Amino acid sequence: MKDDKKEHSQQVIESHRYDFGKDAEAFWDTRAEQFYRSTQKSGKNQIESLMKFLLERNLLQESSSLLDVGCGTGRHALAYAKKVRAVVGTDISAGMLDYAQKSSREEDIKNLQFVKLDWQQADLKLLQWTKRFDFVFSSMCPAIESKESLLKMSEASKGYCLINRFVQRKDEVGDRLREHLQVDAHNDPHNKREKALAIFNELWSLGYYPEITYLDAQEELFFTAKEAVAHYTMRLGTITAAQQEEMENFFQKEAEKGMIHLRPSSKAAWILWKAD
Repeated sequence: MKDDKKEHSQQVIESHRYDFGKDAEAFWDTRAEQFYRSTQKSGKNQIESLMKFLLERNLLQESSSLLDVGCGTGRHALAYAKKVRAVVGTDISAGMLDYAQKSSREEDIKNLQFVKLDWQQADLKLLQWTKRFDFVFSSMCPAIESKESLLKMSEASKGYCLINRFVQRKDEVGDRLREHLQVDAHNDPHNKREKALAIFNELWSLGYYPEITYLDAQEELFFTAKEAVAHYTMRLGTITAAQQEEMENFFQKEAEKGMIHLRPSSKAAWILWKAD
């Protein structure tokens, strides 16, 4: 029975893989600008809540070293760098890291290093990252899609690991957009409860004792039509050129005085475990 549950968890994780086509690096490079623009306005309150949670539990200290796997444009890595001694952020996309480095320079952050690599192929021994970091973190990272990738997080940590995943997102504008474009909501990586549970079960089967903390968040956002297109392109995944044009028309009609007013709510799951 235990082996059956373990196999089911692995199957769920694999079945919810995000489809990037043959070249994940190219997929994210082409979306780097949209991702950067989207994250400039959304998610700040969630990051502040996560920092507060980690600091209150003494999981982060001024002397800590931290690894951010799949750091994207660096919004979490930048926040961590203001709290700890040293941060390394990794991503498969050079385009994403260009924006992360841009933000780091603009904020004059000196204790933050970015490394381009594919986490699934990373050799921790070669990188000299085995048990190097006090804390290993990953947020909504497609590279954390297997038992091996979870084990690698643990192998890099001499303290704790945490995965941040959205398990539910409610967004009336987004729902109308999906209906208009006839896009299946199941494809939204922000609405996958089963995957968070599968990760928890996989960690449990590997002998760890993970815990989950949930954060409910409500945002009020104002986007131009162009910003709204960038924001939702990241959430819809791969869309056709015709759908892109339809999206632009949709937001032109939705805009009031040139702005789109969004009130999304979300539930995030923070999956935390001790690495040793």
